[in-house]
Amino acid sequence: MIVHKFEKYNEVRDCIDHRFVEFLNWIGFHVLLMPNSLKNPYDFLSDHTPDGIVLSGGNDINPLLYGKELISLNRNVSDERDQAETKIIEYAILNELPLLGVCRGAQMINVHFGGSLIQDLTNHRLNTINHVGTKHTVKFNNSFFFLNRLV
Repeated sequence: MIVHKFEKYNEVRDCIDHRFVEFLNWIGFHVLLMPNSLKNPYDFLSDHTPDGIVLSGGNDINPLLYGKELISLNRNVSDERDQAETKIIEYAILNELPLLGVCRGAQMINVHFGGSLIQDLTNHRLNTINHVGTKHTVKFNNSFFFLNRLV
């Protein structure tokens, strides 16, 4: 889920596109959204015993997590979300749960296992204009936990 800060209202909000939840429902999953602000995500996950976990797209990951300095103060970083998702990944590993990362979620899994990211794609001459909402080709292997729900 994306974390947005609304200074005007002194609020921090978690949010996700309804279509993402509708898709997961359509393929047979019961979706339980988890707030990023929980002090102990392990307790929440243990209480609800998920069959799998999806980390959604959204905010930028703090570069400090992959050993880089933040190069712009205008980045959309949420340390709260970074911390929550780190604990969620650890929970998935510990409990041998399927874990799917979508966009930022995949990046977070990459960083968790020691990978790095390019902070500012515009400086690397990559076309990132209008990236949100674009279609991407995805290939699945036979062990992918969604596969039996897609066919």
